[in-house]
Amino acid sequence: MFPWQEECLDIWFDKGGKGIVNVVTGAGKTVLALGAVARLENRLAVEQAGALKIKIVVPKVFLAHQWARNLHEELAVPPNDIGFYCGTQKDRPTRKYMIYVVNSARYALSGHVLADYQNGSPVLLIADECHHYSSPENSRIFDFIAQLSPRDPAPAYYALGLSATPETAAFNEILVPALGPEIFRYGFAEALNAKIISSFAIFNVKLQFTPAEAQQYQDLSEQLTRVLENLLHRCPFLLGLKRPRFFARLEQLVREPEDDETAALAASLLGLAGRRKEVVYRAESRQSCVRDLLTRMPPSSRVLIFSERIGMADALYEELKWLFPGQVGCYHSDMEDWRRKNILRKYQEGEIRILVACRALDEGLNVPATDIGIIAAATSSNRQRIQRLGRILRSADQKRMAILYYLYIGSSNEEQDLVAGISRDLTGIIPVLDLAYDLNSRTFAHAAYQALVDLVLAYACRKGWKGEAIGEIGRNLERGKLSCDWWLSEQECRLKSRSASSRSERNYWLSMRLLVQAGLGRLPE
Repeated sequence: MFPWQEECLDIWFDKGGKGIVNVVTGAGKTVLALGAVARLENRLAVEQAGALKIKIVVPKVFLAHQWARNLHEELAVPPNDIGFYCGTQKDRPTRKYMIYVVNSARYALSGHVLADYQNGSPVLLIADECHHYSSPENSRIFDFIAQLSPRDPAPAYYALGLSATPETAAFNEILVPALGPEIFRYGFAEALNAKIISSFAIFNVKLQFTPAEAQQYQDLSEQLTRVLENLLHRCPFLLGLKRPRFFARLEQLVREPEDDETAALAASLLGLAGRRKEVVYRAESRQSCVRDLLTRMPPSSRVLIFSERIGMADALYEELKWLFPGQVGCYHSDMEDWRRKNILRKYQEGEIRILVACRALDEGLNVPATDIGIIAAATSSNRQRIQRLGRILRSADQKRMAILYYLYIGSSNEEQDLVAGISRDLTGIIPVLDLAYDLNSRTFAHAAYQALVDLVLAYACRKGWKGEAIGEIGRNLERGKLSCDWWLSEQECRLKSRSASSRSERNYWLSMRLLVQAGLGRLPE
């Protein structure tokens, strides 16, 4: 294991084998949990180790099968020792390893844990993506906690919560009593510095409304402001509430009205906010920008595209499959289960290289070969954005830098930074860059990059290079605008130019080297 995993397990055992681990996607949460299983069995007495029951809870079916593969491949667990409890497959819960999907676990897991406990078996509960389990329905998996007594001489209960974003509104009320407190945190900066995950870059891409969309957005915003003023006058307790709590209270006012006029105002506000959000999500520039990004990417790139609406995902898929025949798939919850499984298999095995998805892929999918993520539209959830960033992170031995493009409408209320907190933490460690996309010219602008391009082209003219050479440099620098190759060192660019497999590739890296030299203020005389 990595040193952080060893350190984390030492802390976990010091805390009595309970706790929540907050670790960035790609750093090895699953291996940590498998290490906990192995070390716990070694620490328990022989008769207790043999009786140990491991319960693993996941939010989605494909994660259950991922865990089963990991148990078999990493711990050599025989398939017959692994049971599933999800959908129509509900194995007898007497197997040593039981993997539950939370929708099925709500009404069964608690009873299964108590039965094992009462039969003299120690229990280890692994809650993967544990932030899912604090809702009123899902938290029923922890009903057994109330029946465990710390003075009971029966075998022990162990728990390990895993998540890159464990904080929830009910974190202290639900997750901490069931799983233990947060005992360890390992973020992007630590994983990058330890070279556990590959370097990555974030491009915040500013989009435009069309004139008609801008007018529609403005009209809805003015209506929304008037309704909000009237509602706040009647309900001053709404002032100061953060966005999720504010909208939750609006929904409550509609469901449980204090009076008809307040309910009507709350319903009107929700409706206007939804319509305005649709204008933002359906902006013409989103689909156009995705298309133009992909046409400028290397043809070998493996790409995940995230959308917020199934209709938008389908529209992107229909357009892209004609541009890149045989290379594109679509994945969302409206598709039949067998089709989703087939598309995932094709992407994971490299039969297709572009996958358009909705929220169904926000968590857990192992796609270690993905180069590029495009968030075509996003909610305001910081958790969702971090999870989507995690989908493109890979182990550090895979050399190509991963890139995430986050698309937002500049003249709307959409946030202009993918994950502001992460961007601040990683300033100077990774590129966090701003692009602007012009719908009319279908071009991308990057002010800092263009300033360096101008320096290089002016330098080439001063040196009296031929027009053909200057044109080649200009084309290469335009190609490099959407990458972060200009963040490499002179030495790295020199090595890449020497090992290039073609003349055009060699010329590209020579151009990048000039750009790097311009940025350092040392273009050769």
